[in-house]
Amino acid sequence: MIRSNQEIIEAVRLLENNLETCQPVSALGVDNSKQIMIMIEVISMDHAQNWIDNKYLTFPQNMREKLENTEWRTATDAREWLDGEFEIEDLLYPEGTVQKNWSSIFPGLSIKN
Repeated sequence: MIRSNQEIIEAVRLLENNLETCQPVSALGVDNSKQIMIMIEVISMDHAQNWIDNKYLTFPQNMREKLENTEWRTATDAREWLDGEFEIEDLLYPEGTVQKNWSSIFPGLSIKN
């Protein structure tokens, strides 16, 4: 399934909003804003997988299994969204203002502010 122009416009709008509200850096130190900007570029420009591979993989990475490369994975996810493999909500990052109820994740844990 190829995405319609309206779906692409809406996805870019959602990602741009997500860019303003997401946590700036993940727990693993990944720049979420940069990841979202990569997705916006791939989706708005309809970049092919070959373009993504050439831009985000080094030559040795391109010749082997795709190594853990967050920029390549993000761009590939955006390409797969364009190809209809999943919904846009699967690409969005958590908002930075969301408060987690850690006690539901770790019973007995008490965090004081």
